[in-house]
Amino acid sequence: CLHLCGLPPGEGPYQINVHARNASGLLGATASLWAATAVAAPAVPSQLRGRLLPGWPYVGDEEWSSPDQAVKENDSDVDIVRLEFLAPQADGGRPLESYLIYTSEE
Repeated sequence: CLHLCGLPPGEGPYQINVHARNASGLLGATASLWAATAVAAPAVPSQLRGRLLPGWPYVGDEEWSSPDQAVKENDSDVDIVRLEFLAPQADGGRPLESYLIYTSEE
C-alpha cells in the first residue's frame, strides 16, 4: 500500500505509474492509472461580526434607503442584522460559490 501525502484536495488528475524492479535492476511493464484527490469541505469563515440595524427600512427589491425616505415610500420596517466575515482560507479544492446563512430562535 502506498500513500501519496501532501496533495491538495480537489486537485488532479494525476497520472500514477508503477513498475516492479527485481534485484538485478530490471524493470517490468508499467501499470498506469489516473486519479484525483477527493474534494473536502471548505474551512470555516473567520472574524464573523454582526450588527443590528433596528427598524431599518426595506423597500422591495430596491437598495436600502434612509429611514426617513422609507417611511414616506413604504410603511414596512424590518430589523436587519448586517453580517461581516472573511472567506475561508481553504476552499476544499473547489471555488466557493455561495454561503448558507440561517437563523434559529431559542
